[in-house]
Amino acid sequence: MCGWAAGRAGRGEGYASYGALKRDVAEAVVETLRPVRERHARLCAEPGRMDAVLRAGAERARAMARPQVDAAYAAVGLLPPA
Repeated sequence: MCGWAAGRAGRGEGYASYGALKRDVAEAVVETLRPVRERHARLCAEPGRMDAVLRAGAERARAMARPQVDAAYAAVGLLPPA
């Protein structure tokens, strides 16, 4: 057995078929991701709030990047953006 298969041998024990294992894994994934899906649904229910958060983040990012952008423009001899 190759290394990958040897490390995973026996993890599907107790299952009579691949279908049963696949069903149980799918259910486990759905349950694990349930909090993420619920949070996403709550955030999508408030598009105005999300737009405000994104706008504020963009403003902070621009303020942080401005010195580096200005230095890059000066280094290549371009006029700074208006």
